[in-house]
Amino acid sequence: MKMTDHQPDPDQLAKFGEAMHDRIMEAPFGSLPKSELELVVFSELIQSKIIDLETSNTFDLARRLRCSPAKASSLVFNYRLRSVSDETEESVREKLANVTKVATDLKNSRDGAVTLNVEDRFWRNELTNRLKKAGVYTDSSFNRERIVLDESSFFKACPQLFGRAGKELEDAAKRAAKDEKAAGKIFKTLLMKMTSGAASKTGGIAAQAAIASPSIANLAHSFAALSF
Repeated sequence: MKMTDHQPDPDQLAKFGEAMHDRIMEAPFGSLPKSELELVVFSELIQSKIIDLETSNTFDLARRLRCSPAKASSLVFNYRLRSVSDETEESVREKLANVTKVATDLKNSRDGAVTLNVEDRFWRNELTNRLKKAGVYTDSSFNRERIVLDESSFFKACPQLFGRAGKELEDAAKRAAKDEKAAGKIFKTLLMKMTSGAASKTGGIAAQAAIASPSIANLAHSFAALSF
């Protein structure tokens, strides 16, 4: 098996081959449609750790499989549809907190708004679906991977969306709200306080780099340490 820039070890190949044999023998020979067979192969590549979805973005995966990004995205989406159903609710919330990135550009950020970035199509759909169930509607008209929403609605929905990390974000917002200067721009206030704290330790440029597009989980950890 040739995988561009990656060579699986013998144990991975053996595990993949054994799993493929078992999966194919479960159904009458030739009965699996092409799309189903592709998904079986893709799933076993992941299970045997030849492919790691946690460290590969869509384009990297497409290059490795030598297929289009749309094809790679479709494979990941269908794989997650089947695998996530076996996970606990808390596990799903934790993963959402890890894959959801937050735009922290203070210069261009809008007061009273939060911008989220989720590259993975499955998790992006999972996030927007949960937001709708919480009565929160988003704007992704300019970029499908970029979700813009009202900050008050965001903080209110955080615990339901992201579990423990979400609760930390909600608590930080409540603490920041006590500052009259933060009215209408709580999220921006939290970012400014976090940036100034990082700048005092590492320097301005390093601080900006350190907090560029953090995940919800990392941001929650940083906000939890802030005092008002």
